[in-house]
Amino acid sequence: MAAALQLPSTHDLQTVDGIAAFYAQELASRTGHAARVSDYHRLFAESILSRNAYGLSALANGLNNVGKAVFSQVTGVHLPRTQSGTWAVILAWAGVDPKQDELREAERRLKVIFDELSSRFSEVDRLAAFAADNYARGFVQVIKSGTRYLMADAKGSCGLDLSIRGMHGPQTRPYIVAFLAVQKLKVELGLQAEPVYVRETPPQEEPAPKHPRPTLSEQLGMGF
Repeated sequence: MAAALQLPSTHDLQTVDGIAAFYAQELASRTGHAARVSDYHRLFAESILSRNAYGLSALANGLNNVGKAVFSQVTGVHLPRTQSGTWAVILAWAGVDPKQDELREAERRLKVIFDELSSRFSEVDRLAAFAADNYARGFVQVIKSGTRYLMADAKGSCGLDLSIRGMHGPQTRPYIVAFLAVQKLKVELGLQAEPVYVRETPPQEEPAPKHPRPTLSEQLGMGF
């Protein structure tokens, strides 16, 4: 059934109970079972009435044409066939800035990576502190230089070598990349300013290192 199909309804589609019952009825008509309103149907109805896009995220999974049709019947908003198109329309209908949605997803991904590392290694908080501290210093991107990965300044002219042995790059680099992705979106949304790297002037008796080389094996103590 296409999302644009107009469904007959005798329910009050301006109330939670009416929308929930309508949704349950339409689903039941496809299965041959008796209509039974569940908490899921009520959450769906509440999300429509409150314009909560995230309560309706299942409509964008490509498998819920009945839900899409009910949504369109209640709201008058047509949902396209594609998953990405459906989600974009729902965000616009709910008044959610797509960039804010990107930030939400980036923060979710960062937490997933952090939790995964925490389940395998100890003291992962030190990795988080390393990323935050060096971002504040102006190292705002991860770039590849030859065979090395660097946490670099915006110009890519100076960076911390993430490929040295003590950094355990394959394990730690995905977290740093995800952390920086979150910060970039916050900058784009105007939530914070991007820090600018200022090259430190070393003592005259010591030449300035071309690439500062942290010893994360000492800083992190992650138990590799």
